[in-house]
Amino acid sequence: MDTEQEAVENTQQQLPANNSGTAQEISPKSRLIAFLLCTFAGYVGAHNFYVGRIRRGIIQLLLIVSSFIVYFCSLLYLVLSNVDNPDAADAVFVGVFISLIPIMAAAIWIFVDWIMILAGAFKDKQKRPLKNWSVND
Repeated sequence: MDTEQEAVENTQQQLPANNSGTAQEISPKSRLIAFLLCTFAGYVGAHNFYVGRIRRGIIQLLLIVSSFIVYFCSLLYLVLSNVDNPDAADAVFVGVFISLIPIMAAAIWIFVDWIMILAGAFKDKQKRPLKNWSVND
């Protein structure tokens, strides 16, 4: 009986009281897993999917997918058009440049998330901060 109660207490860890005087719960999600997902699969929003922030993960995934679509469409245009046409090269340059915009936006977003995870300020779907580096599951 005591071990079950201790397990419940360990999973319901709380932070010290915030400015309003109420205790703030800590997320059961692992900060280490979120950090590794952000580092290696951040471009597809894996860390956001992990903590339950599905909308943010989908937006990051769409940024990358849209970038690749524009990039490959510009390359396809180059292949299908007349190679001697100087306008084709300009169009491909513009397409590649435009495809870099969502990639750079995603890179900045992922870097900010990465710093927030390291600082312990990254939160899960229920707005609980990820504080535990250990992997519980």
